[in-house]
Amino acid sequence: MNAKRTKAIAGNYDPISKRLTVITFDVDPSAVYLNQEWNPARNPLTGDALNAYNDGPLEDGSIMGPFLELESCSPAAFLKPGESLSHVHNVYHFVGDEAVLSPVCEKLLGVSIHQVTTIF
Repeated sequence: MNAKRTKAIAGNYDPISKRLTVITFDVDPSAVYLNQEWNPARNPLTGDALNAYNDGPLEDGSIMGPFLELESCSPAAFLKPGESLSHVHNVYHFVGDEAVLSPVCEKLLGVSIHQVTTIF
């Protein structure tokens, strides 16, 4: 997701383990982010601040995972010797029944667990 569109928070709910994962991270909407795609034809300086990957079946039906990744990226930095850049990324795991997790999900992400599990 483009840095101008992200709210610096993202989440995932796993109904099997009854786990809500929430990440918060630094984001600078005016900064340049590197392209994370495996596509050398795209401009390397038009990337996203937030990426999400969910392993699903490949064309042959196999899977590599299963895994889920919520990834935040720092802005591109062309640092000189001695310069530094910091990027903060926090991960929070909440485990419990849907009735307990739903208010947390609504407060942090603006949607209920029911909405998350029935959207698709």
